Amino acid sequence: MKHFVFFFLTLLSLSASTDYKTKIEQLSLDRHPDWYTLLHFKHGQSEIDDPIFFLSKTGKTDPKSELLATITAMLSDPTDDDNSTVCIYPARLNFITEHIPELKEQIPHKSCTKLRRFLKEIDPHSLTLSFPTAHINSPASMFGHTLLRVNSDVNSSLISNAINYAAITDETNGFIFAYQGLFGGYEGRYSIMPYYKKIEEYNGLENRDIWEYTLNFNEAESRRIVLYTFELSRIYSDYFFLSENCSYNLLWLLQHGKKSQIDLVSGFNYTATPIDTIRELRSHHLIQDGTFRHSKNKLIKHIFTKVDSTDRVIDFMQSGYDPTYLEGLDRNQSIYTLDIATNVLQADYISHRIDKATYTKNFIKLLRDRSKLGKIAPYDVPEADNPLKSDPGHKVSIGGFRDNSFHLSYRPTYHDIYDIEKGYISGAYITFFDFIARFDEQGRSSLDRIGFLDIRSYAVRDFYFKPISWEVNVAAERLSDGNFYLKLKTGAGLSYGNDTFILYLMALPFGLAGEQTDYYGISGKVGTIINFDHYKLGGYIERSTYSDNLLDEQTSGEAYLTRYINENFNLGLRYQKREFAGEQYGLFLYWKF
Repeated sequence: MKHFVFFFLTLLSLSASTDYKTKIEQLSLDRHPDWYTLLHFKHGQSEIDDPIFFLSKTGKTDPKSELLATITAMLSDPTDDDNSTVCIYPARLNFITEHIPELKEQIPHKSCTKLRRFLKEIDPHSLTLSFPTAHINSPASMFGHTLLRVNSDVNSSLISNAINYAAITDETNGFIFAYQGLFGGYEGRYSIMPYYKKIEEYNGLENRDIWEYTLNFNEAESRRIVLYTFELSRIYSDYFFLSENCSYNLLWLLQHGKKSQIDLVSGFNYTATPIDTIRELRSHHLIQDGTFRHSKNKLIKHIFTKVDSTDRVIDFMQSGYDPTYLEGLDRNQSIYTLDIATNVLQADYISHRIDKATYTKNFIKLLRDRSKLGKIAPYDVPEADNPLKSDPGHKVSIGGFRDNSFHLSYRPTYHDIYDIEKGYISGAYITFFDFIARFDEQGRSSLDRIGFLDIRSYAVRDFYFKPISWEVNVAAERLSDGNFYLKLKTGAGLSYGNDTFILYLMALPFGLAGEQTDYYGISGKVGTIINFDHYKLGGYIERSTYSDNLLDEQTSGEAYLTRYINENFNLGLRYQKREFAGEQYGLFLYWKF
């Protein structure tokens, strides 16, 4: 009987094949933008790398063969469970039956129990774009992250679900993650999970602020996106930290939601930072507004500004929450102390610094004492700058120095130490693949620097949070002897201050590898960063000791001033004293795009 059904379905598919093949040719469906989106087809091939996604052997590079193979499989697949072609590819099914309506009657109906249960559970009505901002101490997260919150008809964001795209790895070393991610060393996968888990991860564990943007997608469009996510959730694509990353791959989903109305992905070929993708959505009028969700770190620091004695609060926490430390405090000061202790305890538990039993015992104790004091007005935690106020990531610098030389540089992404901090995390800087060219007054040109990677994390320490600051710099630079040297400099230190003023002290071992000579040594650096709304001041002094002659020390330094004009243009003044070179200063125009 089973063989007869299969034979009958095959005959039916053959009889229908002439009609739908003609329709495909007439409508050029294999080149339709919506079909390209479903395949993630760009620059002549699909960006999906998992072979199980394709029903045709040439489907990765041939959209027509993939469309024909999909229709053939849907017409002839005898499977009537969740593994049938119709149930695995619901987004493709919708595309095919929308453009070739007669196939609705010819493609056998399937039960698709798993899919129906999935849609009922998610219940999509609208979408919110969630943007956990940069994690200053993690090179893998210094760009931030984006995910989609799927809102149901229940008015509570914390019980909503989130669509996420991420690299699948257990790697905890941020440098290894960044290296592997740069070269596609991980599988990237779509997933749907409870939104509160992501809030816990980013707000609590990683102490990252979150911006939530309402998206202009109606219920039908939101449902289309969720259906497509179901289709993609079983496959992987190679994950690239700078380009095919978490934010870029969400654009494919959103583009499918609007169908042929928008093109979100074609402008991203080399880099796609989260903030760049958010700007792209804004340019298509897909973002309505932004809501700020502060991190636990920011809340704790804010409450600390209200206490009369930080030492008393710290002593209270270190004592095991001895109530005698609250004696003599007025009601508000007692509340502040208990609220700080409760939030620190939660942060310690989320970060796995204490076990569950210790957390539960102390949490109940703190809540009991806190409940006796009643309610107070909600804490008015200052809102961070909206990331949409930040400057674009691409940057061209044009300027001249006192010696009549002309300077030209380009940075493809993301944010360097000369940039105004508006919309970014103060003290966090990361750039890839920048270069500096110089032209002298005779018109001769030279390439002075090729930067492969420059990350600086000046994370400020305070009474409770005590992060380590660090730097990594990999570049090829021309020294005063006219030769290029490959330079690796990395190290760690301490930073103090706040969002407006940072003082940092660093110890930086380094190595220089030239064609004939190699150097290595260590340097100490002291620097400062001062931020204002439309100005930025900064500078450093660095003293380096070299291996070939411990007495042959070199001093270098820099001072700079940046003046904000608008999001596309800044002006800069810069003084530099480079190792093995003289002093110079100049005026620069920074063009951001």
